Amino acid sequence: MFLLDVFVQSNQIHVWGQDEEGKNHFYTHDFKPIIFFHTFNEEYARHVLNECRVENTIRKDLVKKTLPVLKITFPSISHFIHSMRGIEEKLRNVGTFYHVDIPLPEMFLFEHRLMPFGHIEVRANAKGQIQTIQSTEDENAIDYPLPNWKTLELELEFNALEQLSSWRANGERYHTGTISEFLSFFETLNPDIILLSNSPRHFLPFLELCRSIRPGFSFSRIGRDDFQVRENSYFSYGKMIYRTSPITLKGRHLLAEYPHEGEGGEFTLLSYIEGSRVCRKTFQALVSHSIGSASNNRLMYEAYTQGWLIPYKVGLYESIKPFSQLVENDRGPFTYEPLIGFHSNVVELDFASMYPSIMEYYNLSPEKSQCQCCLPPYSSGGTDKQAPSSEGPPHPPMNPFRDTGYWFCRKEKGIVPRVCKDFIFRRQAYKKRTDSISKAKVAYLKWLLVVIFGYQACTHKKIGTIEVHETINAIARETMMETIHLAEEHGFQVLHAIVDSLYVKKTNATSTDIQTLIQAVNQKTHLQLEYKHSFSRMVFLPSLTDTQRPVPGRFYGIGTDGELKLRGIEARQKNQPPIIRQMQKDVLNQMKEMPHHSPIELFREGIPILRTHVDALSHALPEHLAFTVCIGKTDYPTNGPQKQILHQLKRQGKHPRPGQSIHYIIADAKKGKYVEMGQFQGDYDTEKYEQLMRKAYLNLFLPLHVTL
Repeated sequence: MFLLDVFVQSNQIHVWGQDEEGKNHFYTHDFKPIIFFHTFNEEYARHVLNECRVENTIRKDLVKKTLPVLKITFPSISHFIHSMRGIEEKLRNVGTFYHVDIPLPEMFLFEHRLMPFGHIEVRANAKGQIQTIQSTEDENAIDYPLPNWKTLELELEFNALEQLSSWRANGERYHTGTISEFLSFFETLNPDIILLSNSPRHFLPFLELCRSIRPGFSFSRIGRDDFQVRENSYFSYGKMIYRTSPITLKGRHLLAEYPHEGEGGEFTLLSYIEGSRVCRKTFQALVSHSIGSASNNRLMYEAYTQGWLIPYKVGLYESIKPFSQLVENDRGPFTYEPLIGFHSNVVELDFASMYPSIMEYYNLSPEKSQCQCCLPPYSSGGTDKQAPSSEGPPHPPMNPFRDTGYWFCRKEKGIVPRVCKDFIFRRQAYKKRTDSISKAKVAYLKWLLVVIFGYQACTHKKIGTIEVHETINAIARETMMETIHLAEEHGFQVLHAIVDSLYVKKTNATSTDIQTLIQAVNQKTHLQLEYKHSFSRMVFLPSLTDTQRPVPGRFYGIGTDGELKLRGIEARQKNQPPIIRQMQKDVLNQMKEMPHHSPIELFREGIPILRTHVDALSHALPEHLAFTVCIGKTDYPTNGPQKQILHQLKRQGKHPRPGQSIHYIIADAKKGKYVEMGQFQGDYDTEKYEQLMRKAYLNLFLPLHVTL
């Protein structure tokens, strides 16, 4: 039987399973939440916790290694939910809580070591109450079967006033007057998963419409749909993010169009299933939250099953250190400034999952930091004779990051390295395959590996420290420097290097030359450098304001296979109008056909393409002219595009939240007049658009210092 979901309903944990024939089974479990509390006033704590079962025990702590704690078992889920806030208020000044904010469904999965979409074996009584439940599947399996579930693809359509006008269900279109037909269709299909192509906030009016025809209707199989959609804007990684609260069904899955920053729309249903399995997070919780949340959940699972105490609310704090050490250690990733100009026969080399690999190989984990059993030789009590690790490759040198002042245990793998090892292993296994299912799984695993590094320094981290983050960067910088030196020793010229990638070229270089370099780097660094791509032409661009200053993130390359690599130019920028982006792409596509032309010849041959796009400006559609801007606040002091568009939308009764995108067209650049795309009347500044298009064309040839 497949485990499809775990959720809380009526003071019990409900388990949704499905057998191989597609028949659904629902069970209940009288789960009793367990938390831990470390206190210096045990008598008072026991008095406050008199309704719970309290036991003394010893647990592993991320900082103090072992800690005497009280194991608190609540009599029921309801008691935990309703009394925990009061307990915390009474005990917050006499001790520290652990495990409190693990979501109850995940706590149940952790306690029984279950995996969503994995096979389980359930023993239950006649009333469906679980006696025993256990996983019967290898949690490290690469190939696994999928449930035989029924799917409903739902697309809601709205008119200009944002009123629901019609919808499509599995390709069939319905109108508001035929809601009863949809309900009959829905009950006949009885889907297990609803794929909603709209935002979750659009689901509520549709639910109310269904209830107007059939009172009490619910999309959930267990209980009643009683959710509310709330809007939230927050600042993260330099930009404002807008999110709506998730909608969670019970006994069915809802996969809505949630905004996931950074993923590029490359995830599929199979991506999320892989993520749910490896991160031990329920499906609907996973798809409605960030990938950082999924990665953090897997770290908590690893810590939970290894017997570590999981901090409540916030993770570990940065240790106090001199200001000079802060300046020295917090230096970020490595950047080797690019050599401005046009280059031929360039090779891109890339470290596979560099930062996670560093965490795994060097055992960088917060609970293994400053390990007393592995003191470096220059510290008091240190010794060179350390027991080798029983896991992974040969253990690294004693202290490869001496300049940071940090060291880590070399005897036992930590929480973070264990998780990194699993993610890396799965991603490498799927990357060897070419089928669409494997590619979908690789996509999610890739981003898990990306965020697990950044999460070490995240404000909301549970299992991470800034010291680990700084050490990773220090090793990565040293690794890149060693790689550059080796490349130069093998006769390659390094054109650019950034974070974990470098671009090199060598006259008459062969594949043997490249593989020899890769092998030398891998042997030296113990990390996996890979050949990524070959480019017939690579152009590194200077700053727009200073043509002598290189910019690491502005370049484009034309692969020998015709694939384009774009960074920092208009064709890559989503906020630019499609007409400008398409013009640059057309010019770059023409460059593919002229691999041996000189740069000045490329410039001349591209001018007719520019003229064609300029001539087409008079016939451009509104959506081709629109700029896309993410608003950062609800009011602006200066009369720029954002302020004008917000006022126009407010007059329509619309109130965009920070983090949402607006679309505008330049009506008159000299007068500073902009119009929201929905209110566009046909007048726009063709002269300004032509100027922007010419500028975008010249930006591709900045190293030539040419003008039109």
